[in-house]
Amino acid sequence: MTGKLNLDPRVVAEARRLAALAAEPGIEMARSHPTVSVERATLRLAGLSGADPASFSAGNGDGTQP
Repeated sequence: MTGKLNLDPRVVAEARRLAALAAEPGIEMARSHPTVSVERATLRLAGLSGADPASFSAGNGDGTQP
């Protein structure tokens, strides 16, 4: 056993392998379907909010509003 949690490295390796296997369909779907909704969901899962057009200003590029 190794590390602070005294976990068997073989068990950890197997858990990581299984996690990667379980995640692969979702990762492949996201890679092949990059849409605004997927990007927005990813931002929200990362803890960001306001990822919608109403949250952004349509400035003139110089800091002023049209």
